[in-house]
Amino acid sequence: MKRVYQKLDVGVARTGRTRSRVVRAVGVLLTPFYLTGAWLHGVPGIRLHLRCVWLSCAALISGRISFSEALALACNPFDSVRYFEFSAIWDWMHSGPVGGEWLDVSSPRLFSILLLKSHTDLNALLINPDMHDLAITEEKISAFGVHRRCRTFNGFIHEAGPCCERFNLVSSISVIEHIPVPDDLTALSEIWRRLRPGGRLYLSVPCAAVSFEEYLDFNEYGILKSDEGGFVFGQRFYDEELLASRVFTITGQPVRASVYGEKRAGVSVEDRARKVRGDIYPFWRESYMMGMQFRRFERVRDLPGLGVIAMEFVKKVEPCEQCVD
Repeated sequence: MKRVYQKLDVGVARTGRTRSRVVRAVGVLLTPFYLTGAWLHGVPGIRLHLRCVWLSCAALISGRISFSEALALACNPFDSVRYFEFSAIWDWMHSGPVGGEWLDVSSPRLFSILLLKSHTDLNALLINPDMHDLAITEEKISAFGVHRRCRTFNGFIHEAGPCCERFNLVSSISVIEHIPVPDDLTALSEIWRRLRPGGRLYLSVPCAAVSFEEYLDFNEYGILKSDEGGFVFGQRFYDEELLASRVFTITGQPVRASVYGEKRAGVSVEDRARKVRGDIYPFWRESYMMGMQFRRFERVRDLPGLGVIAMEFVKKVEPCEQCVD
């Protein structure tokens, strides 16, 4: 598989503190206008953004989060394609019963909080091998009052104990692409093993017309080791052949799938470069940007650049031997 090496100019801020505060204040004022524009452009996930606005107001009034945290949650809760991923998986989940035991493997924590706040009969196990990130998650689920129905586990999925076929809902949003070969197959097999027959699995991964692996000079999670050149495996972009060989061989074909990607190749790389440099990124236009620079595609092979595919799988109920003639 082709390897792409990317150098990131991380954290080299080019904007003074005073100007930074002014720009962010302007962004807060502009957020409703850009959000309205995004809604008019049919951007997915706007309803979930509005849920975050309500959640931020309620948490701020009750004193569970600070004013700056409430502003961040209300103005820029999602990053780029998360608008699509969260929306697609949220809608698919709600096409069936949402309750009982739910397993989430390292998805962005906000999705878990929103789902638990909306369903009081849902009990969650959140698995995350990043101790620092999990500590933040534990702080947030406590602040939003869902900790009594939410357990956490710091480790990899195969370390979570022998709990075969226990969960009727399992999700993992943009995770398995960060796991190097061949451990990605092991992780996905473990995820699938924990799903009950008849249960539903929700996955999303980045994709491209031709698959490749990205290596970065920035070790964001600190879980994997860098190579001699200082690069560390970042993520894998799946094409249709790679999806078939490294996902569908374990899960079978998805019952539903949706692809969302760049209208023009290079948009995602340009935006990420601005974010990691430390410049003031116009977070208030993130939702509107999705409508202007991204759209839905029928197939992964149709993508002109980078994209993401969200998928729903249902684990078949095997017939009982006693019921077979």
